Amino acid sequence: MVAKLNLVGAYEIFKSSRTEDTLVQLSRSIEEVLTDFHPDVDYSCMYGAVSEIVGDTTVNSLILTQTLSLLSQLVKEPSRRQRLLDMTLSSLAHQILYRYRQQPSDSILRMCLDLLKEASFDASVRNVDERTARLLDLLIRIIFKDSDLLDVSLCILSNLSRNSLLVQSHIKSMECIRNVYTRLTSLLSSDDYRIIIFSLSFFASLCLTEDLGKKLFLSNIGETFTLVTNMLADTDPEIKLYCLDLLIDFTRSEAMVSAFHDCSLLDDFVNSDLITGDPLIRDKVCRLLGELVKRNPEKASTLLSSELVGEIVDQVGPDTVSILSLLSVVLPIEDQEISSNLISFLVNILENIPLHTVSERRYECVTLACQCLSVLLQDNLSRKDVTTHLSECLPGTVTEWLDSAPNPFDGEAGKLYR
Repeated sequence: MVAKLNLVGAYEIFKSSRTEDTLVQLSRSIEEVLTDFHPDVDYSCMYGAVSEIVGDTTVNSLILTQTLSLLSQLVKEPSRRQRLLDMTLSSLAHQILYRYRQQPSDSILRMCLDLLKEASFDASVRNVDERTARLLDLLIRIIFKDSDLLDVSLCILSNLSRNSLLVQSHIKSMECIRNVYTRLTSLLSSDDYRIIIFSLSFFASLCLTEDLGKKLFLSNIGETFTLVTNMLADTDPEIKLYCLDLLIDFTRSEAMVSAFHDCSLLDDFVNSDLITGDPLIRDKVCRLLGELVKRNPEKASTLLSSELVGEIVDQVGPDTVSILSLLSVVLPIEDQEISSNLISFLVNILENIPLHTVSERRYECVTLACQCLSVLLQDNLSRKDVTTHLSECLPGTVTEWLDSAPNPFDGEAGKLYR
C-alpha cells in the first residue's frame, strides 16, 4: 500500500515541478511497485496516474518504459483488464500515434502495442473518441504492409472489434472496407498461424452473419473447421485461446451451430485434452460448450456425458462462471453419484466466494450456483435443508449480502436463500 501511494504522490509532485529530483523520485517509486508487485493486491488507486504517464509524449523514456512494464504486470490479471482498458485506451492511442509518426521501429511503440493487445483481450471498447478512431485508422493502414507490426496490429483490431459494435461500425464505415476484406482474405494463405487466426477472428467480428461472412465461412465450412482443428493442435496457448474465441463467435450463427453438429469436430473436441490443461483455455472450452448446449440442447447435451461434466468440475476453480453456465444448461444429470458430487461442489463455491466485497462476477457466480443447486436438489435435499446448511457455514453473512444485492437475486438465488 505504501509503495502505491508513494507512486501517486511522486507523480503529483512531478507534474507540478518537472525537475531532475522529482523525475528520479518518480522513477524510484515506480520501481518500488514493480519490485514488490503481487498479483492479488488492489492497485486501482494508481490507474489514473499511470494512465496519465502513458499518455504523456514528453515524459522521460525511462519513466515511460517503467510504467509500461508495470501495466504489463497489471493486465495479466483478467479481472483488471476492462477497467485498465477503459482508463488507458485513449492514452495508449495517443502515445502509439505519436511514436509511429516519429519512428515505426521504435521499441517503446512495440511495448505500447503489446500492452494494448493484452489489455484488450476479452474486454470491450465502450467509447470511440477521436484518439481511438485515429488509432483504428492507423492499425488498418498497418495491416496492408508486411511489417513487423502486422501480427500485433491484426490482433488488436480483432480484440477491439470483437466485443464492441462501436469499433465495428467505425471500421465498416471506412471507404477502404472492401480492400480490408480483400486483405484479410489474402492473409489466410499465410504460413503463420497467428496471422491466420487473427485475420479470421477480425473477419468474423465484422461480418460473420452478413452475406460476405456466410460466403467465407459457411461455403467452406469443412475447410474452416479443419483449419481451426489444426491450429487447436498447436502447442502455443495464445493460438488455442483465439481459436476457441473464434468458435465461440461462430455460435452467434445458427447455420454455424448446425454445422458443428453435422461434422465430427465437436466429438473430437469434447474428447480432447483441452479441458484438463491451462485454466484460461478450460474456461473458454466451458463457455463454448455452454453456448452450443444453449443453442441446440438436444444434440449437444448428448455429447456432454456425466463423466465429462464431472471431469470439468474437478478441474476448475471455485469462482469459475463458465463452468456454472455450462452446468446450468446441462442439468439435471442422471448419474446420482456425480449429482451428489456436484451438490458438494456448488455448496463449496457458495462457502468460498468472498462475500465481503461486491462485484458483477460474484453476483453472476452466486446466481448460477443457486440455479444449479435448485435443479439438483429437487430429488435430493429440500431448499430449506440447503438454506440451513449454508446458514450454519456462513452465519448471517449470506443473508446480509443478498439483502444488499440488486435484481440478480430476485430469481433463483432469492428463492433458494430466503
